Amino acid sequence: MLAICNGMPRAGSTLQYNVARCLVEKTGSGTAHAFITTDEENPRRITTAQLLEWATDDAWRVVKTHEVLDALPDLLATGRLRVLYVYRDLRDVAVSIQRAFATTGDDLVQRLDEGVAWYGRLDALRSEHPGRLLWQRYEDVYRDLPSAIGDTSTFLDLDADAALLDEVHAECRLESAEKITQAARRQLARALSAL
Repeated sequence: MLAICNGMPRAGSTLQYNVARCLVEKTGSGTAHAFITTDEENPRRITTAQLLEWATDDAWRVVKTHEVLDALPDLLATGRLRVLYVYRDLRDVAVSIQRAFATTGDDLVQRLDEGVAWYGRLDALRSEHPGRLLWQRYEDVYRDLPSAIGDTSTFLDLDADAALLDEVHAECRLESAEKITQAARRQLARALSAL
């Protein structure tokens, strides 16, 4: 089974990915594979064959991307793919992109255009494959993270009791994000030192 966290840029997609990752890992239902792309120049490039292989696995494979992968319609038709999508008011996305990446002008407009195009493609797939895409609003996720975690658990058909959902909340809440970021920075620094 394959779960693709395919959120709008700067709309909480990393949080949504971490919730799904924690749920499948803590329930022993699968593993996570981080960020993927179809960009042939990117070392995180994923092939359609790999996605299809993961979809046939009995365990969940959780990945994150912002792209709408060409393989999505075929994967959704198999019934072995679930897409989690988080969206946000485009004005807030624009401000967040500007602040995070100092992106302005044509570059900002291009990123927003991509986000809108991906939203439209996924929304069409949501209509074609009811029940296979979880649509979450950024403000709702942040306002009530425990409910968003419960919705994700239900969507992925995971056997998560209240104690496990509380564990996921404790690990994924915003206060924990800084610790996760610091750990990732330390891991990156070690990897760079080793190189």
